[in-house]
Amino acid sequence: MKAKQQLVAKQPSREAILTPQKRQKIIDENQPVLETLERVVNEGYKQNPSLTGTEIIKVYQTLLGVLTRRVEGSEERAAIERLSPRAREIHDTLKDTIMSVDENLYPDTNEPTHDVPEPRERPSAKGVPIIADCLSVLIDSAKFWTREGGAQGYLNYVSNFFP
Repeated sequence: MKAKQQLVAKQPSREAILTPQKRQKIIDENQPVLETLERVVNEGYKQNPSLTGTEIIKVYQTLLGVLTRRVEGSEERAAIERLSPRAREIHDTLKDTIMSVDENLYPDTNEPTHDVPEPRERPSAKGVPIIADCLSVLIDSAKFWTREGGAQGYLNYVSNFFP
């Protein structure tokens, strides 16, 4: 006798629910953020020419999960450890870049003190939706260009926009 399988509804991933209109709106409203993140990827590609679009997709997906708190604690560490060393390097640089962008968009408004503020580990509450939207667009783009142009299709596409 076969055991009954329990059906569990999965919440669709953020990148799966982007309509063309929403995608274009995110691009129009956040072009500087998107360019900043893709510049980091392009620099990483220059340093590691064997990098692939699939690795970058995994980096973007890991960042999306971690920064939006879908993945935390040991699961977060495991997700980062599963990245290749070169992808982990880009992950770390992208995370620092995201935090810098977030701090510029949404600076800490607390009264200044003589203490050195602790660095943020995640974007601000106001920054999370913007960063999540941008990462979703980048995942969508990386999947498309990797599918269309092969293993390095996305990276070759991005490199066209930067010297």
